[in-house]
Amino acid sequence: MKEIPEISQFLRNLPGFDALDDAQISDCAKSIEISYYRQGDDILTTGSENNRLHIIRSGAVELHDDAGEMMARRAEGDCFGCPSLMRQVPARNHSVAMEDALVYHLGGDAFARARRASNEFDTLFIRA
Repeated sequence: MKEIPEISQFLRNLPGFDALDDAQISDCAKSIEISYYRQGDDILTTGSENNRLHIIRSGAVELHDDAGEMMARRAEGDCFGCPSLMRQVPARNHSVAMEDALVYHLGGDAFARARRASNEFDTLFIRA
């Protein structure tokens, strides 16, 4: 069972999400799917379909290119998967849990509604 108030509070403190009003935060929180990944687990693989924004609730994730080179490391409060979600193209990077991680997966429809609702939210993710 999801704890909508706890998810809402977490989102409310994230850059971009802090520009959304209570109703928009609640819409996002209700759309969240929660997954737990053990260290070394794949989250997204290069070329896989991605229709969600991935938000790290706890733990750490690394993004690797096709050659296996680390491109970025993400931690609590960071998001990944934004470029492929926004462009509706397969994932360009391989994301791997570098330590046990709890990840919130925000559905693409809720993400699109939030983008339409707030220019500040939209601008933050356009730059990502």
